[in-house]
Amino acid sequence: QHHEPPKWQVTDETAIASLACDGPLVTRAVRLDDAGLEVTDRISTDLPHQVTWTFAPEWEVHATPHAQRWLLTQTDGSVLQLQLESSQPMEVLVSQVIVSPRFLQRRKAMALRVRFTGDLRTRVTPSPLPAAAPAA
Repeated sequence: QHHEPPKWQVTDETAIASLACDGPLVTRAVRLDDAGLEVTDRISTDLPHQVTWTFAPEWEVHATPHAQRWLLTQTDGSVLQLQLESSQPMEVLVSQVIVSPRFLQRRKAMALRVRFTGDLRTRVTPSPLPAAAPAA
């Protein structure tokens, strides 16, 4: 065992996990409500930390005119909005990666890599915009 197992705490609306793995203590709180999904990551030091959101091959990531906000569109027409917030400046990179949805199968998928310090709040909600609206 190369690190301590995560510590878990679950309340009525939020699940919280804390893990120190080869670096600072990382605490992730996940909350699902009627408005959507909210994930808050907090780092115990001032060192940069990276979170990568990797999406299933059927999802595409589209930039919007709003800073730190993206539209996620699925081949079935579903549209979600992903918004990032941090108390410190952050770097965001959208890229294409290779995933393996099934054994011996490799497909291209989109990933959103966020480098931040302190805290990061990721909110995913149904989009008020139609699927045809994403900016290039």
